[in-house]
Amino acid sequence: MVCIAQRHASHRRLAGHLDSARHGRRRRQHARPLASVPLLQRTEGRDTLGIGGGIDATAFDVGDRIGHAIEPVRGNTITGVVRVNESDGLSTIGRHAMSLEDTTKDVDHFRVGNPLHSLVLSQVSEGLGITAMGGLRRTGCQVYRYDLLVSVVRWHLHGVLLCLPCEPSTRARTTATQESTVKIVGFERTILRVPFLPGILPSAEYGEFAPPEDPFHPASYPESIERRCQDLLRIHTDEGVTGIGMGGPYFGTQDLSDPDWLGCDPLDFEPRTLLGGGWSMALLDLIGKALDQPMYRLFGGKMQPSIKVDYWIARQTPEDTALAARRAVELGFHGLKMKCRWEDGNVVDRVLAALEAGPDLRIVIDPNRRFHTVENTLEIDRALEGKDVVIEDPIPRDDLILYKRLKEETSLPIAPHLQDPREAIEVVQLGAADAFNIGPSDWMFVHMARIGEDAGLPVWTASNVDLGLFDVYRLQAALAAPNCTYGSDICGNFVHEHSLLKKPLVVDGVAPAPEGPGLGVELDEEAVKRYTVTEGA
Repeated sequence: MVCIAQRHASHRRLAGHLDSARHGRRRRQHARPLASVPLLQRTEGRDTLGIGGGIDATAFDVGDRIGHAIEPVRGNTITGVVRVNESDGLSTIGRHAMSLEDTTKDVDHFRVGNPLHSLVLSQVSEGLGITAMGGLRRTGCQVYRYDLLVSVVRWHLHGVLLCLPCEPSTRARTTATQESTVKIVGFERTILRVPFLPGILPSAEYGEFAPPEDPFHPASYPESIERRCQDLLRIHTDEGVTGIGMGGPYFGTQDLSDPDWLGCDPLDFEPRTLLGGGWSMALLDLIGKALDQPMYRLFGGKMQPSIKVDYWIARQTPEDTALAARRAVELGFHGLKMKCRWEDGNVVDRVLAALEAGPDLRIVIDPNRRFHTVENTLEIDRALEGKDVVIEDPIPRDDLILYKRLKEETSLPIAPHLQDPREAIEVVQLGAADAFNIGPSDWMFVHMARIGEDAGLPVWTASNVDLGLFDVYRLQAALAAPNCTYGSDICGNFVHEHSLLKKPLVVDGVAPAPEGPGLGVELDEEAVKRYTVTEGA
């Protein structure tokens, strides 16, 4: 193995080549663009390096002894295996599958530090043309480094996964048949209830958030929204790393059992199978922490540095709406979302009051389909023509042809609140929206956002007015969507008395990307204790 000085020299040489590539030197065009290359992380005190993403159509030279031959194994099919040695540079380009049992040598063990949506290696070598290898699609697959020191001479690489030389580990070598020592050892549930701040919920004139006579919500709101609880969930490991998650809001009691994951390695799970928050969120947080990667990397990568967020209020009088708009402006928000319904009779007055208090605000009016008809919606549209107003989910979605008519006949943007990909596909096919709000979080959000992106439509992420940790989860997925550009409903963290987080999630109407591993935030444990309730209380 090489000494530390040699290793640092290799780092410097590689950095110089990368810098040259970024500034246009040694540029070459390649036939195969690189979709995604995973990064390796520092594991067990050994240094690793991954190059990937953002190298599109740029070549760089890699020379001298800078890497080890690496082979992904553990049950994954390798559609192209490239082995390199000092004698002939490129010795083998094979096509075969390798199983765990094929590897019997002692190796140093690394984990892939980013989900493998795809791994495509393209290279140009004199006399060989373009060769590609790929086919790995399992997150958390294993990468093993052989002791073979290689020399890569004048390979012009479009994208390649490299492991730099490193010091021999003082820890005993593991074999390829050994499993990770990280194991799930316990689960913990804490029931929380955090009151709302004044001026958020409906004005006294409107009663409850969803009154009993409301045809849409009685089953979802059997009592005051302030009686809702949410579960803070923790997954503990034998390494002392804890994954945190949060379930959705509920009334009364909830029968929640521990998942059957005791003794499991978090990295043995497929992230795309973990849906819906709760224990799945906690496990995704744990996977991110194990890989030392933010959760947005699991969702596909950070496509924008932050997400716009709108201030949020329930149904309120014009006077109370104006007060809320002033608060929004003082807090740095650029948009205000308000709940409403046709029966209130003063939706237009509320919007005008908000715009008088905050002339630069974008207003989103959301009746939860309770404008009922196209005609009612058109009446409100005509009264607000020329204003910066978005109409969200004005009528029932059982006939999206009516949304197409609204889009064609209104001057204001029409944005349905969609719950599944089939709705998104139908909306896009019909041309029935100017934008849409996405109800699901996590992978489903990312999937539906891509449908909108393909159609050139902006989207935003919805909310159940959750507590702060669930807002973080929605934020992580939203960061992976380049078209999540309307002000999102990530509001629970600032409409309750406490976000349960140590640091504010939203500042000046923007939620920046958390840069820590997993969810990337730290709980305020004192606040957690303060708002903990007993089940059924």
